[in-house]
Amino acid sequence: MATDLNSFASEYQSHLSQRQAQGIPPLPLSADQAAAVCSALQQKDLAPGLLEVHGQADTVGSLRYLISERVPPGVYPASKVKAEFLADVALGRASSPHLEKMETLEMLAAMGGGYNISPLIEVFTLDSSTCPACGYMKLAAERAVQELGDTVEMVEYKITTPENIARMKKLSVQNLPSILINGQLRFSSIIPSNRELLETIQEYK
Repeated sequence: MATDLNSFASEYQSHLSQRQAQGIPPLPLSADQAAAVCSALQQKDLAPGLLEVHGQADTVGSLRYLISERVPPGVYPASKVKAEFLADVALGRASSPHLEKMETLEMLAAMGGGYNISPLIEVFTLDSSTCPACGYMKLAAERAVQELGDTVEMVEYKITTPENIARMKKLSVQNLPSILINGQLRFSSIIPSNRELLETIQEYK
């Protein structure tokens, strides 16, 4: 299975036509197909009419639908491709002009069990560089990450941008600083001890 977008679009649309003619639904994306979709979502200029599937009006809409809805849940190879791509975008290791970071976090959360990213610590602060309490909260998270290594991820949301404020409101964060793990509020205004934070993170492994 080719992984460039042109080949993928042609092959996938052919697959849809064949399955429709047989009166059966299309198969979920394979790992190669998921990789093609992820690669395409990192490209800026996409021909609008190259891929129009599943009721979507253009290529970007089709790719967004495919990565969101057509990758099987569980521990399939395609699920791993999707989870790793979304985690990279969410944590700033990769970028996509067609997906917001908040969207990728929501997609990861929706994957439930199976392949997902390591426990994600989200530290909400006014600004850890100027707010002492915020700095202590961030340091607590960083210490836990240092001890647990690559089995946990951390991101700080400084409430200085509209996007971060929107994330705070969506998760109903009322007080700062706060720590959320996998989207769940665990510490609000109270800075946890290292042992307490480590034990809490273990609940998500």
